[in-house]
Amino acid sequence: MNLLKKVKIAEILTLIPHRDPFLHVNSVDILERGKLAKGYRYIDPHDEIFKGHFPNNPIFPGVLITEALAQTAAVLLNEEAHFKANLVGTLIDDNRCGYLARTDIKFLSPVLPHSTLILEVRKIGQVENLFQLQVRAFVKEKLVCEGKISVSHPAGDKK
Repeated sequence: MNLLKKVKIAEILTLIPHRDPFLHVNSVDILERGKLAKGYRYIDPHDEIFKGHFPNNPIFPGVLITEALAQTAAVLLNEEAHFKANLVGTLIDDNRCGYLARTDIKFLSPVLPHSTLILEVRKIGQVENLFQLQVRAFVKEKLVCEGKISVSHPAGDKK
């Protein structure tokens, strides 16, 4: 699949409200607008999380991998909403965010410092403002987690 758009950190900050230390995506490739994206998250060995998870055996927490996947999904959905608004000359003046409503994730392998997570999100369904996404995370080409998330998101509002 071809790259449609590369969303760098400056634009991510306009699309989602997350900020350090809870911003868990460094860039996002939009591969199919509103349907498919790949996010990237470098796992910095100096991240504060490793002071407690775990000091002598640092492993990036699965809950933060899930959060990175959800943030990638929010960038995908918000980028589409901004694109559509620009087409009709409307302005979206907020960085709307979805709320993670449900997860069904399997973790297959630990993620270690110095890794780069590749976060794949694919929209597979929508009912009003509830979106279902198939998600997978890789380190290099190794699948480290997969599953589905449901996100309640204002991009689906019919207002």
